[in-house]
Amino acid sequence: YLGNVSSIYLYEKQQQKRSILKDKSKMWAEKEILYYVDPRISRETCLTFKRVTVRRKALFVYLRGERYRTNLGKGKEIPHKIFVPFFFEDIGKTIRETMYALGVDYEHNRWDRDFYVRVYINNIQPQFREYFRKNNDSFTTFGSHYDLRSVMHFSLYEYGESGQKVIESGDNLMAPFLGKSQHLTFLDARTLNKKYCTYPYIEHPNCLLFGYQHPRTPTRCKCLPFLTGDACQTVIPNGNLCTQQHLFIVTPETRHLVLNVGGKCSFVFETLLERRIKFHLKFINTRQRSEMICTTENSIEIKTNSYLTVSGYLFCPNGRSFIFKTRHRIQKQKRSILNDRSRLWVEKEITYYVSSMLDHTFIKVALYRISRETCLTFKHVINYRKALFVYLPGKNYETNLGKGREIPHKIFVSIFYKDIGKIIRETMYSLGVDYEHNRWDRDFFITIYNNSILPGYKKYFEKKNSTFTTTFGLHYDYRSIMHFPPKEYAKRFRMVIYSKSRFMEPFIGKSQYPTFNDAKIINKKYCSYSHIRYPDCLLHGYQHPRIPNTCKCLPFYTGDRCELTLMNDNQCTQDILFIPKQYPKTRILKVGGKCSFVFETQLQKKIKLKFEFINMRQKRGMKCTEENSIEIKTSRDLSVGGYLFCPNSNKLNLLSSHRIVTIVSSLPPSDVQLSVTYMFHKLKIMVLLISIIIFFKIINTVTLSNILSNNLYEAQRQKRSILTDKSRLWAEKEILYHVDPILDHTFIKVALFRISKETCLTFKRVISPKKALFVYLPGKNYETTLGRGREIPHRIFVSIFYKDIGKIIRETMYSLGVDYEHNRFDRDSYIEISFNNIKHEYLKYFIKNNVTSATSFGTKYDCRSVMHFSPYDYAKHFLKVFRSKDSLMEKFMGKSKYLTFSDAQILNKKYCSYPKINYPICFRNGYQHPRIPTTCKCLPFYFGNNCQATMQNANECTQMNLFYAARSRKREILNVGGKCFFFIRTDSGKKIKLALKFLNVRQNCLTKCSEENSIEIKTDRDLSVSGYLHCPNGKALTLVSMHNMIAILTNYQQSNIQLQIIYRRY
Repeated sequence: YLGNVSSIYLYEKQQQKRSILKDKSKMWAEKEILYYVDPRISRETCLTFKRVTVRRKALFVYLRGERYRTNLGKGKEIPHKIFVPFFFEDIGKTIRETMYALGVDYEHNRWDRDFYVRVYINNIQPQFREYFRKNNDSFTTFGSHYDLRSVMHFSLYEYGESGQKVIESGDNLMAPFLGKSQHLTFLDARTLNKKYCTYPYIEHPNCLLFGYQHPRTPTRCKCLPFLTGDACQTVIPNGNLCTQQHLFIVTPETRHLVLNVGGKCSFVFETLLERRIKFHLKFINTRQRSEMICTTENSIEIKTNSYLTVSGYLFCPNGRSFIFKTRHRIQKQKRSILNDRSRLWVEKEITYYVSSMLDHTFIKVALYRISRETCLTFKHVINYRKALFVYLPGKNYETNLGKGREIPHKIFVSIFYKDIGKIIRETMYSLGVDYEHNRWDRDFFITIYNNSILPGYKKYFEKKNSTFTTTFGLHYDYRSIMHFPPKEYAKRFRMVIYSKSRFMEPFIGKSQYPTFNDAKIINKKYCSYSHIRYPDCLLHGYQHPRIPNTCKCLPFYTGDRCELTLMNDNQCTQDILFIPKQYPKTRILKVGGKCSFVFETQLQKKIKLKFEFINMRQKRGMKCTEENSIEIKTSRDLSVGGYLFCPNSNKLNLLSSHRIVTIVSSLPPSDVQLSVTYMFHKLKIMVLLISIIIFFKIINTVTLSNILSNNLYEAQRQKRSILTDKSRLWAEKEILYHVDPILDHTFIKVALFRISKETCLTFKRVISPKKALFVYLPGKNYETTLGRGREIPHRIFVSIFYKDIGKIIRETMYSLGVDYEHNRFDRDSYIEISFNNIKHEYLKYFIKNNVTSATSFGTKYDCRSVMHFSPYDYAKHFLKVFRSKDSLMEKFMGKSKYLTFSDAQILNKKYCSYPKINYPICFRNGYQHPRIPTTCKCLPFYFGNNCQATMQNANECTQMNLFYAARSRKREILNVGGKCFFFIRTDSGKKIKLALKFLNVRQNCLTKCSEENSIEIKTDRDLSVSGYLHCPNGKALTLVSMHNMIAILTNYQQSNIQLQIIYRRY
């Protein structure tokens, strides 16, 4: 009774805590907190703290207490009490409790903590267990990674009962630093600033390299300590006392370096992808003190995480060396699970809890399909503490193998798509049944390409040794529900698993029901009754899980010992056995019911068969499943799953692997008929040997080229259908989107705003991915598929390694059905592509469109289109993928951060055309306005209902904007500090030579030219085509126009910037 009362109390406290985290009213409106606190918080945020002497005027009151503690966020009681012990002082804990009072939860309460630390709940003093309650994954972390050195993290033994360890770090080297921070880490300050110090109405540059809007100077970015610049684009040079070299390339050879670190220094050690670095650190000319405790003030910091925001290890001159060595323990742990009987569940009634974000009926059906075939039962409970299994929302279907230390056992269910088969698979994996493709004998049946597997998921493809796991004498089953499909956890849609049986490959990983062998394995683990006598089972039968004194038989056998063949239903052909002869024979079989047929021939012969449905509606493209198909078993072991054949307008021709073929039908009762043509096929050994020799001679040269050409042809055919099929465009003009909490929502929001600003489309964020049309997910690259597909929501992968708003825009437009610019039919006139330099798996992104398969709506090729790749995208070994025939334009390709005029025009032509609304004839490359359809959308230097007028320059610009280029050279000084337009013309049929240089602006040779800091020079006859960019980088630009006019556009903020132009007729 007392235990129940305690659990109810803790549950209520957790509910209260979660409401604090969600409720904006629990945050403090004041940004000046009246009372005294250490200035380390105010230094990193926009908050200020002011001490007052009258307690009633204070918001925070610091009182003496036994421990550092307070309540989360703003409560009903003002002033807010923060207790500080009087017998020891710890500035870090004072900061921690102050931030907790401000609404920032403890770091070890994050929803993803189990990936980094293990919390021993039983070792915590009961009254303090509420401080270790894990949050639901619906709480945002503002895209921050878990930080073990966060000032909000508890130490290993804090609130432990009798000095027992409460928290165990997954990283042993980081364990000494948990709960010892005396300063806010970069992520601590970022979290607090995201809560209190965001200014959405103040424009600030796109922050690079994990920067964010500055809390005190909101027009610039708050950067990591070794970066600077308004957008964190510049690395701070090392101080005079430091070694000046920043970057060191690590090779297989051991190198010894001596670095001067007496000052503010930073060093980067980099090696090849998917390689790790081993290094040894030691102080050499400073006083060594063995009793020294490493803190932020006396140590250097070593960051090994790809997220540079995450705090690293501390190393100080304490007389010790610091050595990194990577370890891999997954295989060992997995094998111990399979060997240890204690890792199986004792209970045969599995209580389970389903998160409210998931569909309970969907999971209930999956569990019923397991219990129907086994002795296990599943019972749904409301309280997750009483559950053995907990089904939680996640990105993929994932769990751990067998029973672990943590109860309840977590099974993650994908929120992006429903698959009952994968629910069954992960539930059986939790019960201790390993994946089928991990069997010790898998190499006889499949080939696994480890290089195609995503790095974090290789643990799910580890082959077991025959001494560590038993298969209970069962044959390898391609159609096992425990088998992964060929592209599961694959890099960029590669094939991970290749079947050595080409007929079985389409069915691998597609099962929605446990096969006979799947049920047999789980029954052998959980439902064997050795004390109950049962008859010797024949024909692959085994002890029945629910009636243990009889046998569980294959569906076409019956009897206590499975000795009898089951008779067919009345709707089926009553003949069961057929003997193939030397000449082909055709039979029409009725298969509308529970039927089975056996084709048997002489020894050392095989059977050749041809199948076709004849009186059933044929549906092209139908996917064969257990419900709509017949099963054809050609293996010697009839318990192994066979091929599926359904009425999809295809005929099936096959050759059995031995002398018996069995056909099993479980179709609903009907008058379905199947035509079967059969004959025996005698194997000639000499012909077989010759065929094998020829096959192995040509396989190496043909296989790869065939696979590549087939994939390219299929990709091209599918792509053309998308470009021409209106159904592959989205009907909605308000796109609902969801952003994964790992990603930075603001970053994606800015990209979508730049699309909606130029079109009629709007984008609205939703919390639930089920309601979204687009889902932005973390990935290695910026990738998605072209146009609307069958799977909703549509997935767009965003790189977690670097931020690029241009690529977010590019992939979003690709999802909307706008193809990449370099795939236009006329690309060969502008670029040259080196296909040998492209990684094979990305060739599909470089398929040229046919002139009839895609329309460009009359736009010209635009090298600066946001849809254009850069020259090195998807390249092998840093080789150049394509070269521009205009050398000046090459450095701008793939660098755009905004839609060009042509990009917006193509998207508007697809989605924002109103043919029923009359609008004037648009001149000068204009077109119907996407938001005001009665007028024209014009180039930025034209205006009017039909773009008939030229816009005047702003007051800050030189007012004269038209110049004539004669034979003699002319020089002009132009004021360009505003929105300005200048045109240089010459005689028809002539060209113009132009030289440009900035005069009175600071020149920086490292400046990269972008839309924000440059002027644009258009030299093409078509002024809608983007031009060259020129910025104040200390270099002059000289060029020759393509025809008799040049346009210069500037869009600087109001200033006194001057540009010198020298021009003449050429």
